[in-house]
Amino acid sequence: MIDKDLGDDMLKLVRYKILFVKREYEVAFQEMEDLVVDNLNSAAFTAWKIAEFLDNLARGETDVPKKWEEKNYPADGVDPNSKNVLVRYRKDGKLIDLNHDDKKYLRLYYEVVERYPRESFKYEEQQIRVLEEIRDRIFPGAGYGNRHKSRQVIRNSISMELVVIPAGEFLMGSPATDKDASPDEQPQHLVQITKPFLMSKYEVTVGQFLKFVQETGYKTEGQKTGKGSTGLDLRTGKVEQKPEYTWQFWLHEDEHQQSGFEQTEEHPVVCVSWNDAREFCNWLSNKEGKAYRLPTEAEWEYACRARTTTRYYSGDSEDRLKDVANLADASLKARWVWRSTDPPFPEGTHLPPYAKAWNDGYPFTAPVGRFKPNRFGLYDMHGNVGEWCSDWYDPNYYAAEIEIRGKSVSKDPTGPATGVLVDISDRLPGAPPRTLRVIRGGVWLDPATGLRSADRRTHRRHPVDSAADIGFRVVRSYQVSVSTGAEGRPQADMNQDGTNNLEK
Repeated sequence: MIDKDLGDDMLKLVRYKILFVKREYEVAFQEMEDLVVDNLNSAAFTAWKIAEFLDNLARGETDVPKKWEEKNYPADGVDPNSKNVLVRYRKDGKLIDLNHDDKKYLRLYYEVVERYPRESFKYEEQQIRVLEEIRDRIFPGAGYGNRHKSRQVIRNSISMELVVIPAGEFLMGSPATDKDASPDEQPQHLVQITKPFLMSKYEVTVGQFLKFVQETGYKTEGQKTGKGSTGLDLRTGKVEQKPEYTWQFWLHEDEHQQSGFEQTEEHPVVCVSWNDAREFCNWLSNKEGKAYRLPTEAEWEYACRARTTTRYYSGDSEDRLKDVANLADASLKARWVWRSTDPPFPEGTHLPPYAKAWNDGYPFTAPVGRFKPNRFGLYDMHGNVGEWCSDWYDPNYYAAEIEIRGKSVSKDPTGPATGVLVDISDRLPGAPPRTLRVIRGGVWLDPATGLRSADRRTHRRHPVDSAADIGFRVVRSYQVSVSTGAEGRPQADMNQDGTNNLEK
């Protein structure tokens, strides 16, 4: 029977076609059929035919399966008022006494849910996301990044590109099976993002932050306090906080072994505190009359995962990070040498010890957009620089959410109402507990485990206000005009080609 022919991946393909039953999907059917025909193999053909059968069943154009008779569904002539009557069918096998929608639900339940009760059905998923998932099932390896060119992008008044992130739901945090998960990433729980929003395609760049500084005369917290930020001194190999380290300069070169690094306006801005990032958002909001802000932690992880459930949006393998992330690798290890006689490393040690063997050509930060994006068209969500989120950090926040909500979905969570004192002595010996904000995404000097989509703990090593590997990206609300189908916005927000047919 069909169970023997239908593997788990193909079941998902069928499931995605079923999802269209809940929406107006007739046009998409033809697109899906074309996808299957383009790569017609036995598994795809089987999946398509099963989905076609289910659709015809809902339309009353095919016979009721024999096994439904075995469930004692009454035939024509049985008292329709009986509490045991779910559906009646004529003796010729066609369904009766059910409207079109009820037939759809019946088909959905008995053909899929009953056989695969653990399968999750997310009716609110956008049709375009479903089509992309179908494509990725049919064409193995198409995967991340291969559809980003079709996603509509808004360009705002400072030439920042913003991508529409659709509403949806996802499992936030790490499963118990992830050996690298820390307690603050668990338990994994269901989160719903109820409205689409705009997120900057890239991390905020030095050039964009420069425009903010030039217009306002703003000085970062590190500049105002005179303490500076935490940066890297290649003369000693030490990572330290120094007054001269700012968003404009944060790397001391070794005069005997120059790294060749040059920070340009295309690099992500770093050495900015959470408050600095917030002030940038306030400036941009006032400039455009639109509300810019930092993403919530939930929005960030949802956008990073882009419908994936693996450790990284590129999959579970660390090796695939080479294509999508700037992390610690041979390029960094060649230039970062411990030149001090102080602990914790012997003098002459190349750092970091966990660096990957490959060389991506970017020992420190890379200009934004040099690696492959995720399915939402977002770049550098893994690596390059960590990104501030709006939430307070609480290591027990997930557990508290579960205790409050049980198994119910958490809708648009914004994190703890207040910060809690967190012990940071494991990262800074002797330092007192302090409140922290969430930083996500992993950085150019991190191990691969620190780049996982669910990682929260790695950046507890950043209890300082700013550092040479921490930046941010912004989000903005997304509203569509009913009359025009496009977001009400100034001309600066239009696409480069003048179109405004944004994804809804």
